[in-house]
Amino acid sequence: MRRIKKETYWQRCPRKFFCGLFLVFALQSSGYAEPVLGRDFLELETTVEPSPVAPVEVIEFFSYECRGCYLLGPDLDQWFQSNLNRVDLALVPHISNRRSLELARLYYTLLLMGELTKLHYHVFRAIHDDGWALWDTSEQYKWVETQGVNLDRFRETLSSDLLDQRVSESLRLSEVYPVSVTPTIMVGRRFWTTASMIQSRDRLSPILDYLVDRMRRK
Repeated sequence: MRRIKKETYWQRCPRKFFCGLFLVFALQSSGYAEPVLGRDFLELETTVEPSPVAPVEVIEFFSYECRGCYLLGPDLDQWFQSNLNRVDLALVPHISNRRSLELARLYYTLLLMGELTKLHYHVFRAIHDDGWALWDTSEQYKWVETQGVNLDRFRETLSSDLLDQRVSESLRLSEVYPVSVTPTIMVGRRFWTTASMIQSRDRLSPILDYLVDRMRRK
């Protein structure tokens, strides 16, 4: 797992590659050409704040409700593992409604408890494959017990001030950046792309490599 030297104000979470979850997009790529601005990615007119020189910061805005995030995650993880020397990858749950709010609270609770690396994709699987309504707190309580998580500690963390702080940070970032769909991937606080722009798993790495290289040249 990638070790982050310094935690930023949105609390980075390193991503881990799960080789058993190599899921593919529905669309297939017809070939690769250099990414095109306006088609394959967009550019912010100004960054929110100066971007670190190195490593390049990559943020994935996601939601556990989003099946595309479930499909994209393992491929993004693999790309990250191939770029550990030049990229820091962070996850930020995008909050757009009550369900995504409760799922963001679940995400940060698992993160604060040190259970996220083990259970991140299990949450996706529980929702999309097994029918768990994990945006409901009572369902969360039942589910985490099936995963061997201490329920009392889970309840305590879920209601903590630190958890509320993390959720507030996610809300702020979702407002600062032009996030309207998930997954949205932000590179260097300047470039961003989405699953609909990427279109297929074959184009994910070339597009991200291109954007990271542009940030490094800057």
